[in-house]
Amino acid sequence: MNLVWALFHILIIALQAYIFMMLTIAYINLACAKH
Repeated sequence: MNLVWALFHILIIALQAYIFMMLTIAYINLACAKH
């Protein structure tokens, strides 16, 4: 059970990092497009 919980946490952290990266790239592209 502990291993499953650890993997679940790693998955959540990876997902949050991925979403944050996508939002950052989208924001940079939007800022560049305005100029």
